Amino acid sequence: MKKTSTAAVVFGVLHLVGGVLGLLQSLGGIASLAWPNLQTMFGGPAARIQAHLNENVPGFQVVQIVEVGVGLVIDLLLLFGGIALLRQRSSGRALSLIYAPISIVNRIFATCYHLFFVLPDTRQFVEQEMAKVPGAVIGAEIGLYFGVCVAVLLIIYPVVVLVFMLRSSFAAQLNCGGPGEDEAPIDHEGPAGDYPGRSP
Repeated sequence: MKKTSTAAVVFGVLHLVGGVLGLLQSLGGIASLAWPNLQTMFGGPAARIQAHLNENVPGFQVVQIVEVGVGLVIDLLLLFGGIALLRQRSSGRALSLIYAPISIVNRIFATCYHLFFVLPDTRQFVEQEMAKVPGAVIGAEIGLYFGVCVAVLLIIYPVVVLVFMLRSSFAAQLNCGGPGEDEAPIDHEGPAGDYPGRSP
């Protein structure tokens, strides 16, 4: 009987939590792209900032569409990979090895893009439009930099997943490399080379 891998269960649960939260975020992104007037109909600073970024940040709308698409793929990989890991399947490890590098590259690109393109324009807009409100600029800047810090922290999980999934010991726990320790090889030959059922 194959032993249950505790690490697979832990990663499976984390995958599912991250996949569900990410899927909700992706669905929200799809809704905002499908109905762009959804944000502007309520007005307010958020709508004005969105309009400012669309007009001034290079490729902002295209990057948003790509991020939503890639994010949806990542969410599905997490969900299916998490289910497979909870079921102690080697396919969970394979899906995790696909998820991790995609997520790392996506996070690095998104962080750099927002840090060097989105953040400066947003900060400039906030300083111009919200300078009349005491404390509004400081609060907005804290929110912007907090978002960048969160994006950087989110890179840690796929890195940990990649390192752990590449370990041969973890692969052995899921029987990715062949029969497990508890599985004895089947002997098709009896003593002295006799097959079962052969007359002496």
